[in-house]
Amino acid sequence: MCKRGLLLIPFLAGCAGFVNTPRMRLVSSEATVATWSFVVEDRGGAAQLLIDGRPRVVGCDRAGVTLRCELRGMFPGGHTVELRLAGSVLRRSTVVGAPLPSRPLLVRVRDLDAVVEAGRAGADGVVMPAGLEQSAIEELVDGAHKASLRVFIEGSEAQTAGSVARYALDGVLGAPIDALTQKHFPSAHALWLDEAATHALSSSEGGLPLPLAQLGHGDGLLDTHGALQVGLAIIVGRGAIIDARAFPLLAVRRRHKALREGTSSILVDDGLHRAVRLAAGADAVTLVCNAGADPYTPRIELPAVPIDLLGGPMTPGGPIVPPGELAAILASPDPDRTHY
Repeated sequence: MCKRGLLLIPFLAGCAGFVNTPRMRLVSSEATVATWSFVVEDRGGAAQLLIDGRPRVVGCDRAGVTLRCELRGMFPGGHTVELRLAGSVLRRSTVVGAPLPSRPLLVRVRDLDAVVEAGRAGADGVVMPAGLEQSAIEELVDGAHKASLRVFIEGSEAQTAGSVARYALDGVLGAPIDALTQKHFPSAHALWLDEAATHALSSSEGGLPLPLAQLGHGDGLLDTHGALQVGLAIIVGRGAIIDARAFPLLAVRRRHKALREGTSSILVDDGLHRAVRLAAGADAVTLVCNAGADPYTPRIELPAVPIDLLGGPMTPGGPIVPPGELAAILASPDPDRTHY
């Protein structure tokens, strides 16, 4: 257990504002579904430890200059750890809860307002550009973790080296993570953009055939624009970088497991149009993609009272999907939960 009277600053596996010093250093950090484990070196032996702003002694043990903490039963969401010494504070944050999805949808951000919007929309994480000042990175990381968002930084290997440990990042985009950092921060992810598939995705506009064959190969992220391209990424089981135009689809994805991890069944595929039913258990949603130049109504079996969850027009014959747009049709009516 931590010695009484010892000031121990909380270090996080995803903390903001952390800078290693000769007296205090974060050695490792890992956050899981309900636990957070981290190791800190306190060479001064007099640092105060705070978890989520409150002193914490239970779950921590000291051996010489090394402080090991394993915090269990933590609620999902963002948590912070601080180590405080006279004249210095080391602070980090992390996200405890469900792991990053295998098909994440991330949003590029440059300021805190964009981070807040991405969190409200239901994104899995945010991507910061390389070259931001240290204070800006710390602010974005702290704000993203408060919103339960994972944080990535984009750049080359040289630009991102050390960023995971220094800023409590959850990973990097476009560069590998060195073996030592991966060992100490096992929750960190190295993501990459699939440039070839992203280029093919641009052909889904302007009345050209949907490039589903090209999109179905590979496991890198797609750089998308608009709900149609994000819908195609979901259909082929790919993660993506998205923009604000796809936020309505994010809200639907958050409510429906079928769009997060469902299996697909093709209902219509004529090159310019595709209708796919995604199902996960009892939850099912049909995505209808229209890459043609004219409005499109698919000839598919519909539920008794079909609804386009993205708000598109619906006729007795089915949804009317505008050119270059996407429809998300509830494949089975929601049960009546009215209490009388």
